[in-house]
Order: sequence, then C-alpha cells, then structure tokens
Amino acid sequence: MAALIGLASLGCSPALPDRREADVVVGDGRLTDVVASSLDWWSEATGGDVRMSLSDRCSLHRSCFVVRTGEVNKDGEDAYGLTSRWDDSQGNDGAWIVIGSEPDDPITSIVVAHELGHALGLGHVDGSNELMRPGGDEPHACIGSETLAEY
Repeated sequence: MAALIGLASLGCSPALPDRREADVVVGDGRLTDVVASSLDWWSEATGGDVRMSLSDRCSLHRSCFVVRTGEVNKDGEDAYGLTSRWDDSQGNDGAWIVIGSEPDDPITSIVVAHELGHALGLGHVDGSNELMRPGGDEPHACIGSETLAEY
C-alpha cells in the first residue's frame, strides 16, 4: 500500500472523466489487500470520478472486473499482468485481469493499478512516469497528461 500512497501525491493531473463504475471480484484471496489499495488509489487519484468497489460477485448492468493470479505470457515472454475485456449480448461488460507477480511482491500494487486502467479502457502511453506505460515497474507512477489524452 505504501507504493500506491506515493502514486497519488506526485503532482500529476488527478482528474479523469467519470468513465465507469465497476464491481471488482478478487479470485485469489491473497490479492484482496493489494486490490483494495489499488481501488482506493484510483478513487483518490481521480477525485472519485472512477468508482470501483470490491464485491463477492458481478452485478447485472454494472461493469465487473475479475482479478486473479496466474501465469502471464505475452508474445512468448513472461509478463507482470494481462487484461482481457469482454461484453455480452445483455449489455454487461467487464474484464478478466491476471496478475503474474506474487501478491507480496512490491511491484504487484503497481501491476494491479495498471491492469485496472486497462479494464477501464485505457491503453499504453509513452511517458516515463506514467502508470499506463508498458512494462512500468517504477514504484512511483502517476496518471498524467499522456494517460489523460487516452480519453
């Protein structure tokens, strides 16, 4: 959680448009505290515009992001995380988020926050200190101008 507290205090632009609300279901109990910290960070960093909450199940007509641990492989190489978005014919949407790092690894909080950004619809950006840069492993990343330009 300490790494995420640093994220919101770097002076990057904290305001994002209110894109969505979502239920977040944790499929691996070892991730619960890390995911809860990431949700708090997103809420604080966006001034409450992004509202995601821990839930034990997905609700109808509300986005749902399911976070679990597992092996992550992108283009034949190990990766920290992977997000796959989905939607159904009834208007429900969400994302499967797989975290490849161990829950107690300091990078995991950054990986969860980054993958939640993908679940919200954000892509990668080039900024060196941006949360949404690919392969970001800095403990101090932020939502800055390049991430905002994604909207």
